[in-house]
Amino acid sequence: MEWYDYVKVLMKQRGITQEDLVPVLGITTRGGIGHYLRGERQPSPRQMKNLIDYLDVDFSALFGSEDEHSVKEEIYNRELAKIASKLSEESKQKLFDMAELLSKAEKVSRDE
Repeated sequence: MEWYDYVKVLMKQRGITQEDLVPVLGITTRGGIGHYLRGERQPSPRQMKNLIDYLDVDFSALFGSEDEHSVKEEIYNRELAKIASKLSEESKQKLFDMAELLSKAEKVSRDE
């Protein structure tokens, strides 16, 4: 998976539009964003840093992802970590317990 595919997954997941990226990449049109998201143009190092900061991802995550499934897993893990960091210890335990229940329900569903 190319870096721009990962960005598109993140955009869809977070409701980010191409217009939202215009000021991030410092270009003048939404159409220009399309060139980057199709791999027709490569961002400068400064543009890439701005994009990484805006999306709140690691450089290695952006360029090290192999497939869409691993990208989605990375996104979910980061989002859950952000949520969990704001919770009390008691609420964190409840979140963990709920995740365990969901995991068991998924396994039962797959086994049927």
